[in-house]
Amino acid sequence: MATSGMGGISFGGLASGLPSNIVDQLMQVEEQRLTGLQKKRTGYSKQKSAYSDLKTKLLALNTKAQALQEAATFRPHTASSSDENKVTATASSDARAGFHTVVTGGTLAAYDTWVATSSVTSSTDTLSGAENLTVNYNGVAHNIALSAGSTLSDIANTINTYTFDATDATKGVTASVLFDGTNYRLVLAAKESGTNSGAQRITVPQAAAGGWQFASGNAVNQNFANSITGTDAALTVDGIAVTSSSNTVSSVIPGVTLNLKEANSTVNITVSNDTDTLKETLNDFIDSYNTVIDFLNTEKNDRLSSDSAVRSIIGQLRGELNTQTHEVTGAYGVLSTFASVASLGFRTDQKTGKLSISSDDLDKAISQNFDAIGDVFTKKVSAADKTAFEAAGGKEGLAYRLEDLLSQMTTITGGVVTSKTNSIDSRIRLLDQTIDQENARLDKVRARLNLKFSNLEKLMSSLQSSGNALTSLSK
Repeated sequence: MATSGMGGISFGGLASGLPSNIVDQLMQVEEQRLTGLQKKRTGYSKQKSAYSDLKTKLLALNTKAQALQEAATFRPHTASSSDENKVTATASSDARAGFHTVVTGGTLAAYDTWVATSSVTSSTDTLSGAENLTVNYNGVAHNIALSAGSTLSDIANTINTYTFDATDATKGVTASVLFDGTNYRLVLAAKESGTNSGAQRITVPQAAAGGWQFASGNAVNQNFANSITGTDAALTVDGIAVTSSSNTVSSVIPGVTLNLKEANSTVNITVSNDTDTLKETLNDFIDSYNTVIDFLNTEKNDRLSSDSAVRSIIGQLRGELNTQTHEVTGAYGVLSTFASVASLGFRTDQKTGKLSISSDDLDKAISQNFDAIGDVFTKKVSAADKTAFEAAGGKEGLAYRLEDLLSQMTTITGGVVTSKTNSIDSRIRLLDQTIDQENARLDKVRARLNLKFSNLEKLMSSLQSSGNALTSLSK
């Protein structure tokens, strides 16, 4: 965008008696239209900036709405143990509030471990030639090739990088080197604790006579002894006997994971609804929503003053909050125990449009049905049913409806923010063209005025010189 760039020409000591800045004075009148155009462009630029900031805040609220589509978000639970030195517990969204008694038996789950019965005196001693080690894991024999020149550490690394189960890297055998203060020996341990359906996970067949030859000249008979026998954990939960191959037990109490730490112990596990976390989730959503409303309330008196789109956006957001998540005459089943967020205690300030929440009403809803609180946000029908569902007047959860609304506002061509931004851009482009044209016109006007008054000065100076000459002759 060009600006009027020709400087004023001063007519010092004008013979005409006109002010020396006469052109600048005349141009001030001519430039009034340009000033108006530039002021209008500044207003549009501020408006565009406001919509850019608004879009950022709407997208942040949309991200929040998407996160609230997860039902687990609204069903937090905690689990506590009467003695965490013996058993600890954690609870997921699938848990249910309750009380459980856990009694561990005489054994916890242990890892099957085998230690070499022979050893070498030096950690740098190496195999004289290629050897093989056969290890049976979960009933399957694995023949592991060992390279000549390998130390015990190299052999352990070979075992650790061997694939025992192509579908699950967490299964197999891990190897290490044990130093007993004098000698070094291999140790093999199962990656999985417990037994393989009652059988040992690892067995190591006896090595052939003569054993492995090492560079030191020693012939090491690499037989292994079962130093720790893999065992399953035995426990009872609420009087029901349970066995587990792991000390982490997650399949007994739905949504609760028990971590067994001590055998022959009795603990009480209490699973509770985590109402504090639920309230934080709801208040976090309210804060995100109010951030948008605060912005709109501020900007409607500043950069977005007299813009009807502000009222439209506030109205649409409020409309979704007031809409019930509901079924269609029973065709799809009950979608939400609570009709809308108002039934959870959400309140809208009629003056500011901001949200708040009534603690008493929310506590009442929680006491009625903690697990159903999130339905207002998360319930939906299948993709196949959605079109018919909406055509019949059904309304999915608020989190889905807000995502649809906010996406439409911010990304779709016909959305209010996108449309307003595109409209403002169009107006700015037209203004820039008009401003450029006006600058070009003003440059021509200034040039014409400069030429006009320059010629006038020359003429007046010439006439003045002639008059002075005549006066001299008459004396």
